[in-house]
Amino acid sequence: MVRPADRVRLVRTDDEWTRLRPGALGTVRLIDDQGTVHIDWDDGSRLGLSAADGDEWEVTGRRVRAGGASYDVLPDGWCPALSAWVYRERRPARP
Repeated sequence: MVRPADRVRLVRTDDEWTRLRPGALGTVRLIDDQGTVHIDWDDGSRLGLSAADGDEWEVTGRRVRAGGASYDVLPDGWCPALSAWVYRERRPARP
């Protein structure tokens, strides 16, 4: 099941007018009453996908906002951007 703010990867679409290719990443904006998943793709496009029309995607994580910034969190809860900050090299204290 997909929810708003989920990060998704395009697996397949038959839409002949899109420039998106399998592997494209985006963030789910909303799911309408007909089940179309509206996605803000990282390349700037806004193609909606429909499983009923044969489109396929996979959830790769979730986008969360904190302190005015956005972070991608993987399904297991790991956040690469925040882990880089948390586990950064410790610097000696200033005298």
